[in-house]
Amino acid sequence: MRKFTLLIALMIAASVCLQSYGFTDSTFGGYFGSPISNIDLTCITPRQACDNSGIKFKYFIRYIAFNSSDLNLSGSVMTSLKMFIDSVKAVNGTPIIICNPVAVDNTTSMLGQISNGSLDNVMSSFAAMLAQYNIEIIISFGPEMNGPWCAWGQQAAAYVPAFQRAATALRLGYPKIKMAWIANWAKGYPWNASGLNIGGAYADYFPGDAYVDYVGMNIYYKDWEECDSVPAWFWQTSLDYLDFYAIYTPKHPMLITETSGVDFSKISVGSTRVPLTDAEQKIFKTEYLKAIQIMVTQHPRLTGVCFFDIVKNEGASDSAHNWGNINIDFRIPFDVLYAMLHPSYVDFVAERVVAAYPNPCTDYLIIKGLPDDVQQIQLIDLFGRVVWTGQAVTQSYMIDVSTLSGGAYVCRAVTPTNVYIAKILHN
Repeated sequence: MRKFTLLIALMIAASVCLQSYGFTDSTFGGYFGSPISNIDLTCITPRQACDNSGIKFKYFIRYIAFNSSDLNLSGSVMTSLKMFIDSVKAVNGTPIIICNPVAVDNTTSMLGQISNGSLDNVMSSFAAMLAQYNIEIIISFGPEMNGPWCAWGQQAAAYVPAFQRAATALRLGYPKIKMAWIANWAKGYPWNASGLNIGGAYADYFPGDAYVDYVGMNIYYKDWEECDSVPAWFWQTSLDYLDFYAIYTPKHPMLITETSGVDFSKISVGSTRVPLTDAEQKIFKTEYLKAIQIMVTQHPRLTGVCFFDIVKNEGASDSAHNWGNINIDFRIPFDVLYAMLHPSYVDFVAERVVAAYPNPCTDYLIIKGLPDDVQQIQLIDLFGRVVWTGQAVTQSYMIDVSTLSGGAYVCRAVTPTNVYIAKILHN
């Protein structure tokens, strides 16, 4: 009987290891802002993120500091976190809580206090609070630990035992907690720090298979090369750099918990920053999304990709430029992602979008910006069904939508060579 039980356990474990994931709605999630964070210039709820995009996101992110102040169950951070988990559960999502081991001053590492057991009771209470939700909750402890920009960064000897202690305490308090070990993409490691070997960019910080449920990385492309495009090497090598995917994913599914693509300035501008237009930025971000699609399809153990979907004020710099105090729009065009996820729904060309108003609509919809050679206009529902067809004779066209059911639609205008779209909501 014991041998039989062991065989069944091994078969289950093997099936988990061999499970693959695809390019679907449930692959994606994001950080859509936090009402208590001072870095956010935008903030929407999980429900709004799903409704606004038409995408059934799976993962939703919230950041907290891993210290006795933020983990105080009666404090404002925990009050907000509880509301966040409730809102994620309401859309059948999975919360990812980014736990940064930093003191209240936001500069002092908490790794030592965690390792020596000073926060054991606090962690136990925190886990007990999470247990009331009875859903899987992912804890990303001290992400980007291989980077020098974190208070806990590039301190492998302190980080590993702290991760192990936190994993043990949190899982003991609530077994449905899953621990995520999230490094920063190691291209450029050690980023001007001395005495660190690039070969240890990941390995030196890994706490061991027994303490980790998910592995992953944070990865951005910010047009460092100023080519106004996303180069092939980004999607060809990023997850495989230093053999990350080959080494860590056979035993653990992979998450990308922060990613975005943004181009700060147009090509060849010297020291003067020339921002891209909204249309140009959308083309760049569409290229980035296509790179993400290739990453997902070529790496079947990549289970989740979470976009850093906010506008944030920060400086952008490289060896040639230093642009400070600018609002960076990290948000990705979800209409593009939606069309990529639902290819049977609409043939999509990202840079060819027509205006539609009022949106949401109730009785009528006006389409503007139609090309002269448009042959047909269609309204398509979420199931890919054509619910209305018409012939445009001018560049502006009004459609009677009073008989349509409430929900999301795409207006599709077809020319002999192109397809133009507008995503609409009907009340």
